[in-house]
Amino acid sequence: MNTKTLNPRSSLFAASALNRLLFAGACFSLAAMASAQTTPSDTEDTTLKLSVFEVTTNKDVGYRAANSVSATKVDTAIKDLPFSVSAFTSQFIKDTNSVDLFDVVRYSAGVTNGSREFNAGASGYMIRGFQQYPQHDGFFSGNQADIYVDTATIERVEVVKGPASLLYGQIQPGGTVNYITKRAEPNRFENFTAQYGSYNFARATADINQPIIGDKLLFRFNGAWEDGYQYLKNQKTRQWVIDPTATWNITKNLQLKLNYSWFQKKETPPGIYQPNIDIGTPAAITAGFAAPFPSTTTAAMTNNKNLLGVPNLGPVSGVAGTTAFAPTVDVGFLAAYPALPRKFNTASLSDYRNTNLESVNGELDSKLGEHWVARANYVYAWNRSVQQTTGIGTVALAPPGSLQFNTTGANAGKWTTTAAWTALTPTQQATADYVFAQQILANPNAAMQTQVNDLGQAVGAPAVISRRSRWIETYGHEDTVAGDLAGKYDFSWGKIKPVFGIYYDAQSQYTKTRASTGTATAPFGRTWDVDPTSPTYYVNQADYISPATVIAEGIQLSSSTSLSFTTDAAVYGLLNASFLNDRLQFTGGLRYNRSSEATVNLVPPAPPLNTPQVQSPGEKRHS
Repeated sequence: MNTKTLNPRSSLFAASALNRLLFAGACFSLAAMASAQTTPSDTEDTTLKLSVFEVTTNKDVGYRAANSVSATKVDTAIKDLPFSVSAFTSQFIKDTNSVDLFDVVRYSAGVTNGSREFNAGASGYMIRGFQQYPQHDGFFSGNQADIYVDTATIERVEVVKGPASLLYGQIQPGGTVNYITKRAEPNRFENFTAQYGSYNFARATADINQPIIGDKLLFRFNGAWEDGYQYLKNQKTRQWVIDPTATWNITKNLQLKLNYSWFQKKETPPGIYQPNIDIGTPAAITAGFAAPFPSTTTAAMTNNKNLLGVPNLGPVSGVAGTTAFAPTVDVGFLAAYPALPRKFNTASLSDYRNTNLESVNGELDSKLGEHWVARANYVYAWNRSVQQTTGIGTVALAPPGSLQFNTTGANAGKWTTTAAWTALTPTQQATADYVFAQQILANPNAAMQTQVNDLGQAVGAPAVISRRSRWIETYGHEDTVAGDLAGKYDFSWGKIKPVFGIYYDAQSQYTKTRASTGTATAPFGRTWDVDPTSPTYYVNQADYISPATVIAEGIQLSSSTSLSFTTDAAVYGLLNASFLNDRLQFTGGLRYNRSSEATVNLVPPAPPLNTPQVQSPGEKRHS
């Protein structure tokens, strides 16, 4: 099977950041020229007043939002909605200096960051304990179009609490986040901002709105540049956002909105925060110093059946709630290792992470008679991320009395397991691991206990971070088609707002992972010992491991390559009604959803160890 990496993006969108900026500038120049040539007859038509889908942000006053579109698919006063909605206006976003979507939604109760790191999705949120990705302008387009959302493109944000699968399909019951994008407006304006702050933070934005032909053809450009906070040593982050949008009021009852969005983020190296403590096996820790390449540090208490039935073992606070360990319980990740400075970065200087996101969005709105409006939306989005990361990210410690540092003999300068530890039964060793874990849980400084050398003297204990390099590439694309038909009827006895809709989303994602296996002839990084009192203390963030080396070493059983396909299709109908002068609200309906998912494993065959397997340009591999 062919596993050659293919770039899914056309050459049109493969231009450099400079070319994109020049292109955006040319668009604005054309807009200005067209505006200068506008004749009085171009502006005679009345201002377009269209869809009940529209969010009328001009009714917002300060932090008070007047209506909501995401909760009911129609323009409804928030006070009349039968569920909890938190709406954040453009004034609120500006006053809080929010730079990404999470900066806004974190002000809503019950919403936390659901992303462990950038590539997992900076806009993945935990809403009432359930992870959910956002939607834009009332449409959900999967998790590829909205991996990262900059506030330079946002007009307003709404957080809907509670189950909403009727409206949005297979979302989590905690709720959803909907952000309203900035659209072109009839009035000309320009807005520029510049910021500089602590930790070398710098940011600049541009918001330029330019009518081209009266109120018939409108253009708006939003852009942002940012140097991110440098909280950690050697951390560098830079990102760009380009987001032009146009609105064509074809007739007073027909409107077309077009939008292109480009986002790029580079991290060299990414910031990997202070690692937590794990209880490792003495054998695994000593192996890291016995050769120029380490083995992966093994957690001592994972799948350790010797702990079952051991008397007098109470629960590990915050880790396990049982009176004895189950086979899958690990008492690792106890606390941050106290000897490391706050700005310590686990990443090597050679580590990096580059993320590129692009999307094209088109929306057609139409007014159908006095009571009905319709809209159709299409999104094509694609993403590509490449990263190299080094290190497992945990500090492995062995229980006191289990290690010995040798000053003489064949093992001089290395750690070995003590005879006293080897003499213990597996159950006794497991009990010692447990006791050490309990001490660290009670006081993280207990991690700084000493070991001994072959002269019987106390020495600092090794605190090991394994240095296995990984190279990961992911890219994919997504097509989303959605349409809504909404009505609005006012009667003397109440108001009726029916909505009918269709939805289809198709995604493909390619993931390629190469993890260095490490061999004596091709070492991939020396083990870090991060305890400054240890005789084997070693930290060198300048260690360089090239991606080509990782790829060459990684064509082993530790590699994986997969291609996944998912589809989601739905039809739905709902009714939003109010009675008794809007004092009684009702929302209900039916939805039919059909989804599919398939994953193809493209793992190549494992070649012999120690044999470089660098793939040359144009080379194809088959399995």
